[in-house]
Order: sequence, then C-alpha cells, then structure tokens
Amino acid sequence: PARWLDDDTGYTTLEPNSSNKSVKEIIRYDIDGAERSVLVTAKQLQPPHKEKPLIIKNYDWSPNRKLLLIFTNSKRVWRKNTRGDYWVLDLESGKLTQLGGDAKPATLMFAKFSPDNNAVAYVRDNNIYVESVTSGEIIQLTADGGDSIINGTSDWVYEEEFSIVRAFEWNSDSSKIVFIRFDETEVPEFSMDVYGKELYPSQQVFKYPKAGENNSKLELHLFDINSDNLSKIDLNGFENYYIPRIQWT
Repeated sequence: PARWLDDDTGYTTLEPNSSNKSVKEIIRYDIDGAERSVLVTAKQLQPPHKEKPLIIKNYDWSPNRKLLLIFTNSKRVWRKNTRGDYWVLDLESGKLTQLGGDAKPATLMFAKFSPDNNAVAYVRDNNIYVESVTSGEIIQLTADGGDSIINGTSDWVYEEEFSIVRAFEWNSDSSKIVFIRFDETEVPEFSMDVYGKELYPSQQVFKYPKAGENNSKLELHLFDINSDNLSKIDLNGFENYYIPRIQWT
C-alpha cells in the first residue's frame, strides 16, 4: 500500500517496471502537482552476479532516508511471512548488500535500522544480532536461543493474543537494545494436522498452553552495545505477568 514520506511531501508505492511487469520499483508521488518519479529502479534492486532484481516483500527507510532496507525471499512462520532475506541499498553509492553474514537463506526476521543509521538489528534462529551497515561487522547479542528459548520475537500465543512479533527495541541514541526472552520449557506441546495440496496432511507440533497450563516464562533483558554487557531487568518480583509491549520513553 501507499506509504507517506516522513516530511509529508509525498508518498511511495510499489509499481511494475515498464519493461518487466514481474519486477516492482518504488515510485514516489509528490503532493504538489502529483508528480510521479521512480525513486528506486529495477536496476538498483539487482544484486551483483544475480540475473534478476530482488522481489520486494516489504521495505523500510533509515531515519536519514539514505538507506533502504529490503525484505525478500519470505517464508511463512505461524500466520505470516516473517522470515526471509534482508538487503540494504545505499541510495547515494548504489551499493546493495545482503545482511546476515553466513546465515542460511530466508532465516532472518524483523530487521530494524538503528536511530543513528549505522546498524541493523535482527533475529536469527531465536537469537538477536546487530550488523554494521558500513563495516559489515556482526555482533551476536544472545546465544541461548533454540527450541525452547526465544529472544527478540514472540511465541505462538503472544503472536495470536497480543499481535506482537518483533520483541526488541532500540533506544534513541542506538547504544542499547531491550528485548523479551521467552522460555517455553514448561509449555505443553500441541499437535495439529495441516491440510494442503497433498493427499495426506502433515502434522505440525508446537508449544501451546491450554487453559490452566503453563505459559512461557518471560524475562526482560537489556544489551549495552558500547560495553558489550547483557543484563536482566528487575521487574520487582512480579510473577505470572504478561509483557505485550515494550517501548522506550
């Protein structure tokens, strides 16, 4: 859908390239006179040594509007296509860089620019990473993510009941990230037959607490990037609490 630019001078849309309808470009419409211009061309979206441009599933601008974060090659997780590949396009130099280092295809989730435009944070295999958009250096913030521990994104129940998927937030000067840690160890498993195009259904097994059963245990953690320090936030002894939202003042 159309998206307003931060300065309110116009909006952007995704529209097919004039010569290749299967490729979409980012188009800008100015409010004064409704002038149309191609903001990001199909050529800019074509990575080196690739035959075709990226197919945009979603996109986001850096705060200074000089970098474009592109979400592509998306895969379904629970209800939505939230796992995929992320690329950063430098609009000044034209350089197109894939994030994730040695990550397998379509394994990154919920990438978000830092407020200072210098880095992108994302979730990979239930752990949180921060990657510099200039040097490419990758810092791994958590290492305990796995089948039962989820960092920076939500479990099945929180996505369903609270509509939360990305569970981390940058602070205003890009020096810290706060995130929710889900521990599903004591949550019972539920199995469900999934009917698709095949003759027989497949079976999906996931952690699902019915009424009276254990929910995920939640903790709130803070990572200080400058000191490389990870700490747990004291929630004053509350038990059986929910954290449906986190936000910096």
